[in-house]
Amino acid sequence: MTLIQFIKKHIGIKILLAFSSVLGVALALVIFISGLIFQDFGSFAISENEQQLKKQAANFLDAITQERAQKYDAAFQKIAAYSYLIAKQAEIKFQSTDHPQSGSPAAENMQRYPQNGIFYNRFFSPLATIYWGSEQVPEAVLEEIGRLAPFLTVLRDAKEQNPAVVASHLIMTSGWAHYYPNSDFLYTLPPLTELDLRDTNNYVLALPERNPKKSTIWVPVYFDDVGNGLMTTASTPIFGPEGRFMGVAGLDLPIQNIQRQILTATDVDVDLKSKGFFTFLLDDRGQLISFPVEKLTEFGIDVPTERFENSFDLLERGLADSRIASVRDVGERILTTEKQTSVFLLGEEPYLVSSQRLVSNGWYLVTTLPEQIFLAPSLKLGELLAGKLSSLQYQFYLMAIFFIVGSIIIIVVFLNTAFLRPLKTLTTAVRSVRDGDLEQDLKSRRVDEIGMLMNSFEDMVSTLKESKEREHDHAEHLEKTVREQTYELQLQKAELEKDILRRKSVEKELIQSKHQADAANLAKSQFLSNITHELRTPLIGVLGMNELLLRTDLDAQQHVLVDSVQSSGHDLLSMVNSILDFSKLESGAFELESHVFDLASAVEDVVLLLSGTAAEKSLELVVQIADDALWTVRGDEARLRQILLNLVSNAVKFTVAGQVIVDVALEAADPQTGTLILQVRDSGIGMSEESLNKIFEAFVQVDNSETREYGGTGLGLAIVQKLVMMMNGTIHVSSRQGEGSAFTVTLPLQLVAPQNRHDHSFAGRGRILLQVEQPQVREALENMLRSVEADLSVVSDGEKFWSRLNPSERQLECAYDILIVEAKARLENGELLYERILNSYEPGSCVIICLCDRAGLLEKKLPDTILPLEKPVTRTQLFSLLEMSRKNLSEKMKSPAI
Repeated sequence: MTLIQFIKKHIGIKILLAFSSVLGVALALVIFISGLIFQDFGSFAISENEQQLKKQAANFLDAITQERAQKYDAAFQKIAAYSYLIAKQAEIKFQSTDHPQSGSPAAENMQRYPQNGIFYNRFFSPLATIYWGSEQVPEAVLEEIGRLAPFLTVLRDAKEQNPAVVASHLIMTSGWAHYYPNSDFLYTLPPLTELDLRDTNNYVLALPERNPKKSTIWVPVYFDDVGNGLMTTASTPIFGPEGRFMGVAGLDLPIQNIQRQILTATDVDVDLKSKGFFTFLLDDRGQLISFPVEKLTEFGIDVPTERFENSFDLLERGLADSRIASVRDVGERILTTEKQTSVFLLGEEPYLVSSQRLVSNGWYLVTTLPEQIFLAPSLKLGELLAGKLSSLQYQFYLMAIFFIVGSIIIIVVFLNTAFLRPLKTLTTAVRSVRDGDLEQDLKSRRVDEIGMLMNSFEDMVSTLKESKEREHDHAEHLEKTVREQTYELQLQKAELEKDILRRKSVEKELIQSKHQADAANLAKSQFLSNITHELRTPLIGVLGMNELLLRTDLDAQQHVLVDSVQSSGHDLLSMVNSILDFSKLESGAFELESHVFDLASAVEDVVLLLSGTAAEKSLELVVQIADDALWTVRGDEARLRQILLNLVSNAVKFTVAGQVIVDVALEAADPQTGTLILQVRDSGIGMSEESLNKIFEAFVQVDNSETREYGGTGLGLAIVQKLVMMMNGTIHVSSRQGEGSAFTVTLPLQLVAPQNRHDHSFAGRGRILLQVEQPQVREALENMLRSVEADLSVVSDGEKFWSRLNPSERQLECAYDILIVEAKARLENGELLYERILNSYEPGSCVIICLCDRAGLLEKKLPDTILPLEKPVTRTQLFSLLEMSRKNLSEKMKSPAI
């Protein structure tokens, strides 16, 4: 027997090739992995040490940063505390009731410096007191200077107790300042017409509106014009009696002074400094405050060094301006964290960087050094260790080869005996079962996986035999069942066909019934339309004759009776018209028209029609038309008016007290089409949930009791809903019983052109003061007046209005050009507001417009000099009065002074 035949019979060529491949791959992996292991063994051996060194370096750098940051914060906080102390001592002076003696030295020696026109007390050096407010020093300012004249000691102590500070000062709201120490540079201040120290950041940033906490603030870094380099100032607001802002107290601090004080006090290894360790400052915007000039190019920051006077010229640059992405990333991390330590690459070299935000002023202190300084000894140790271990590599290779070969031989022999032979027997049995031979005996006494597999296969063959027998029985039973169910389905099909014929007959009858019902409904609608039309003709005649009767001479009782007939006739005519419209809508005889009309005018006309009814019930009727709704549009204006008239009249009818508000807006989907949003809100009786569900049904009212308080046919909202649906719109109602209702209608309209929005602009020259007590009316008027681009002020009651005018005892010109007041507005003493205005100002100094319910309902007749503005206020009415006012103002400005 040859070797190949032996392998085929007892081992198998495929298995031999597989194990040979495994052997080759194993050897290759051993050689490759061992090469990696021995090559980098030195690095592996010191990896933990290297990580520990990196951690120690980061901790070391973080400790230095924290120590220096604490010293910076301590120095800044001390300076801020002194600034706060100066401010509080000044406040004590202002709160004191003791007044300074007249002729205080500081006040007596104020002299003007001719070169710039500023007053100086030049005789009291080193404390300099200056005043730049006007051509002469007012008595009130001299008194204030005298009150704070003793501040030489306070300012001197604050400066001397803080070596880094170069000057301390007070800048007062009244236009003067104290400076310590005095120096000649004060005389180089700009002329009086250009100088105002209240425009500097030292003053502006401490104002109450900019500094609501009233705390000490740090002014952003600025460059000093007299040679102190970069400066910052700790500035504290000063408040006098009743919390009145009086000025600021501040200490000027050069950055180089605080650096010299802090950095010389920190002991850092000189050798470490020579190898790249350095510290720099960033402000709260990320701009460089201090930075080693020699490191600029290395960090990718481009600054024209030929103009350097000192390193403070770097203020216009930051890490974000670097050409190197890693430097920019470090700058971003610094600004987004309070405290951090990380690594970044500068070229090919890693750097450690640590930063901490200063609590006192929000700046950032940053320290950095090359990572290589800490890792160099560890790298040398790794190279030495790797060299010592290289000789062990070849011994490892030889041992690995012997171990792998021996293991493979043992595994092949074991597999052949324990697995391959039983598997061959099982494979032969599987082929027999596949060919249909189920008579196989594979019972095995083995208890391992192979024995379990053979026993399971034997069980599977037995199961297949039983399944084959059950399948034969089931097929016969299934065939019988199919025959029986087929017969039943045929019977059900015959019944179903009969049922379909019956359903078609019923459907035909229903269609005929529907046609008959539609015909009856149409006949009913036509009859209703004809009868209401026939009723309206004689009714109009009766009303006409009755109106003629009203014009004849009647006694009081007859006049009352005829008036009652006329009122009832009009109510009856309104009901007939509603029924006629409803019948037309029901019968389909209602057709929409299309023409161009002014949307705002249509809405205002409807509101004005109902203003009398609202006034009789003492209701506020308010119309608010958004500027976006000022368009000419194409649609059915008459039906839009009818919709709005029904909704507003309903709101007025069901509102006992309060207001009815009409809101109009227009949303333009494109230049040709838009959606009208019309909302009518009231504060009336409201509706229950049950009423809301049937509010749009015909002949239904909210008050549906036998003794209804409100009249009507109950057709108004039904007609509105049908009209809205015909115009492809929607209507929605929201209401709560006792809290009023809100009806919202949306209608698509075709946009024609923007409406002329009344060119009544005052171009910033018109000053208007408005007083309206009712919030909704006030809001509507305010929205209309915003479009005239005038200087508008708004108040709610008469006393606030009068306090805004602030007149003197003698007649003067009014501070406003146009005054709009309510005719019924009174002052606390009961006097009418418009009468007080007429008595306090010269005639013609301003235009007075009185807002009144109706001209006939005023308490007293208005003078001819007052323009009446009747409620409800419309844009047309308001802008007409404003046009008259503007012409009066123009004539007043053109008229020569007398």
